[in-house]
Amino acid sequence: MVKKQMDFYKKSENHVVLRYPKVYKIYHTFKAGMKGFFHDFKIYYRVITELWGGKDLSDFSRVELEVYTHLPKAFWRLTPLLVVSGIPFGSSVFPLAYMFPRFLLSHHFWTPEQRIQFYTQDLKKQIEHYSPIIQSLKFHSRHITDDNLQKKIRKIVGKLEHNVLPTTDEILQVKSLFNGSPYHIDRISITYLRHLAKSYGMSLRRKKLKQSILLLLYTDKAMVKEGIPTLLNDELERACFVRGLNPIGLRREERITFLIRWTQISQNIDESSISLLLHSPVLLTSAQPTNLSLKKKKSRWQKVSEET
Repeated sequence: MVKKQMDFYKKSENHVVLRYPKVYKIYHTFKAGMKGFFHDFKIYYRVITELWGGKDLSDFSRVELEVYTHLPKAFWRLTPLLVVSGIPFGSSVFPLAYMFPRFLLSHHFWTPEQRIQFYTQDLKKQIEHYSPIIQSLKFHSRHITDDNLQKKIRKIVGKLEHNVLPTTDEILQVKSLFNGSPYHIDRISITYLRHLAKSYGMSLRRKKLKQSILLLLYTDKAMVKEGIPTLLNDELERACFVRGLNPIGLRREERITFLIRWTQISQNIDESSISLLLHSPVLLTSAQPTNLSLKKKKSRWQKVSEET
């Protein structure tokens, strides 16, 4: 279906240039977007085929795993456009889609400015769930029987509450709490789980959430294997947004430092401790200055409620 759509665009190009020069810029944007989407679609199809053939997730590259993770959402968002634009006079849907790119188009069709705008808007919504997660970490710490571990996790929570980042060593010292009670993904409440899922923008279903976070773990491993400093600037930007950090205003070196710190955690995680990776945006980014700048200011009644 996608290939036929590409052929349709190629045949109509001269017609659009001659008769509708004012919309050619929009058409050109769609053409570039379709080219990028078709390229990713071929990667996705190859990954799916090789997975069916018995290949393991650890055998794929970072780009392949990122495409495998994000393309299904892009595909379903574009499906109405692909169907409608293929019928007679269906190309008139182009300007409409371009007017609402955030809802009708995938990232393949966004300008660099739009990507930053939309990714930032998504991150703002995700950051809203950080405070409930911190409170859940604090609440569940009372069920920890090991006094030493309880003291360590409460120290981390105290730092987060005061907008101070815990060190990677401090986080890894409490990893066992995420292997089992009280923070394992299978042992937390539905409400707690929903906040964690929304802090990533992932599925709210427990099984699907496990699959998504496991894919991120393998993407981390591939990224480390290929070398984080080799990432292009737009790839660094996207990688930071996916992992909960607002990279806008940060230098390239600062973005690389964050991803290295992130992977120092994820490289010590396996399927049994996947819940720690699920908490990582809160642990590693909630006190970042660029993230704090995105937080909504609390209303007067919210402040009074917290104080009481």
